[in-house]
Amino acid sequence: MNKRLKVFILFLTIIVGFTYYIQYKNKIKVKEKLENKYDYSLEKKETAKKVLEAYQNYEI
Repeated sequence: MNKRLKVFILFLTIIVGFTYYIQYKNKIKVKEKLENKYDYSLEKKETAKKVLEAYQNYEI
C-alpha cells in the first residue's frame, strides 16, 4: 500500500508539473504575439507619418 501511494503521488506530481509547464509555455507565446502586434502597429504608425509628411511636402 505504501509503495502504491508513492507511485500515485509521483504520477500526480508529474501530471501537475506537465500542465504547469504547458501553461507557462503558452503564456510566453501569448506575450510574444502581443509584443509583435505592438511592434507592427508602431511600425504602421511611423509609415503613416512618413506618407503624410511626404504628401504635405509635395508641391503641385
